[in-house]
Amino acid sequence: MICTSVKRALGAAGALLMLVSLPGGVAESAAQGMGGRTVNEHFQAQGLNADFGFGPGHSFRDETQLLDSVRGIITSYYPSGKVWQVMPYAHVRKKIVEGTERRYYESGQLLAEEEFVNNKRHGWLRTYYPTGQLRRQEQYADGQQTAAQCFGPDGQTVPYAPYVVFPEFPGGITGLMQAIATRTRYPAKAQRNDITGKVFISFVVDRQGRLQNANVSQAAHPLLDAEALRVVRTLSGWTPARLDGDVVDVQFGVPVTFRLE
Repeated sequence: MICTSVKRALGAAGALLMLVSLPGGVAESAAQGMGGRTVNEHFQAQGLNADFGFGPGHSFRDETQLLDSVRGIITSYYPSGKVWQVMPYAHVRKKIVEGTERRYYESGQLLAEEEFVNNKRHGWLRTYYPTGQLRRQEQYADGQQTAAQCFGPDGQTVPYAPYVVFPEFPGGITGLMQAIATRTRYPAKAQRNDITGKVFISFVVDRQGRLQNANVSQAAHPLLDAEALRVVRTLSGWTPARLDGDVVDVQFGVPVTFRLE
């Protein structure tokens, strides 16, 4: 199974880090031979929503302003103290985004603004060049894109390119699950002692398509943890992701399940 949790990014200095969510049920279907979609096809069918997170590629702090018992605004800052993102929530604890999210260049210039209703894009998505020139505008209804335009730095229209292009493993979701399944070796000692469990491994697909920084984010047992980490580290050959035309790092979380039958 594959899943990711959205959290604010910790990455290499100067890099942009994108965090995405791939529901475990999709991966389970792929592992059973019922799924042939690529990662991008899956998200095109599901619609873009507030589960996609973006980070400036280094640690930054968040401040939460509660408007009442559930509503609030979370403001994130660059290390310099400049505002990076302002995110409105209809329910802070449940992470339900409602309203207009805005992100900024460190200069203070507006980078992007996106309208959300109940965690789904609904309304306009607009991004801007550092000069303030409009870079793209897209319209959404209930998470589904209904119109889109892209512009060059001179303001002239240019061919449309998707706002988010997710990283792809050779063979798509099915290829990823098959690679994990065929490369995993159940530790003999764990088998003898009936040790089972699910290990979550997080990693980054960098701008060169390399798998980096793999680590155990949720442990099950040292024997299972070590095998899951070994297998995930062999997953090479990714096509890197793009955000608004720029190549970006992406953080994933992969659960590797060990069970005896």
